[in-house]
Amino acid sequence: MVEHRKTIRAQTHLDGRAALDRASPDMQPCLVRNLSPIGACLEFCSEVTVPDSFDLYLGESPRAHRARRVWHRANEVGISFVKARENAPEVLHDGDVSGR
Repeated sequence: MVEHRKTIRAQTHLDGRAALDRASPDMQPCLVRNLSPIGACLEFCSEVTVPDSFDLYLGESPRAHRARRVWHRANEVGISFVKARENAPEVLHDGDVSGR
């Protein structure tokens, strides 16, 4: 398989919340996998419709990260962050990427 990523992603199992519809306060829970400062793979419990861009919340953080959909298949979505996450070290603690 050809690797297209610009940075290496750490395998994670972080709880996430995606605000897929800006007109609604509802959040879609997801599992954040393969996280890097510039992107991630999200896994939803069921197939979802994902807009071109949306807000993603990592763990319990109240801070939104604007995400752009790169690819989508069934319940998995590859994203890139519009702005590289400055708090990447806070999420990826000393090799502990379980998030649980």
